[in-house]
Amino acid sequence: MRQRISDYIKKKYKVSAEYPWRDDNVVFRHRDNKKWFALVMGVRKNKLGFSGEDMLDVVNLKLDDRFFRDVLLREEGILPAYHMNKQHWITVLLDGTVPEDTVFDLIDRSFMATASAKKKERPGSPKEREVLKRQEETIMNVFICYDRCSTCKKAEQWLKENGITCEKRPIKEENPSFEELKAWWERSGLPLKRFFNTSGQLYKSMNLKDRLKEMSEEEQLKLLATDGMLVKRPLLLAGDQVLVGFKEPEWQKALL
Repeated sequence: MRQRISDYIKKKYKVSAEYPWRDDNVVFRHRDNKKWFALVMGVRKNKLGFSGEDMLDVVNLKLDDRFFRDVLLREEGILPAYHMNKQHWITVLLDGTVPEDTVFDLIDRSFMATASAKKKERPGSPKEREVLKRQEETIMNVFICYDRCSTCKKAEQWLKENGITCEKRPIKEENPSFEELKAWWERSGLPLKRFFNTSGQLYKSMNLKDRLKEMSEEEQLKLLATDGMLVKRPLLLAGDQVLVGFKEPEWQKALL
């Protein structure tokens, strides 16, 4: 796998392996800004939290999107970075646990996360544009709102006044899915009840004030996913933050 990684990087990025410590640990760095984007090394199993002292080949890669990193860390074979900043780097096992295509995709992400501004310009080929588009989508600000809601209008005006650009998503027409709601809730650190539009007519007509007490978290999330009018608005997805409802001091502290 080491050789395939080296071949992939050399072919795609015209970068050759470097051996700064005169051992089998390999560094790949940008030619212009000299920043590392991949470190391939051998690490003993017990250093990674496994039993035994056999050596494992791994690659350390950088990810700027904390939410995406947190999601990845739930996957088998992807760990908090060994001997590097765990807030920005991950360690990926190269023993076959993680599919090769996934390893290459993560290398591409690391390359972009460490690239100079010039390299971050949109690449030319359709395949590369699609890769970059997926990367951009993970960090794009998304403003989820209901146009007839006065609080949403205030929040949207506040965003414009402060120069914060967002993709606008209508909550009634594009109701968040169960998977989205679950991810946003976990990412926010808020009680699940905060995601319910408790002042809405639908919430009241369904007598959810009492019913929610008897429902599991999964059942509540599935219910939220049935109708956008049950979901508290506005919602703002900004980097690794999820803001629920509009309170100017909270948004100012989080975004400015």
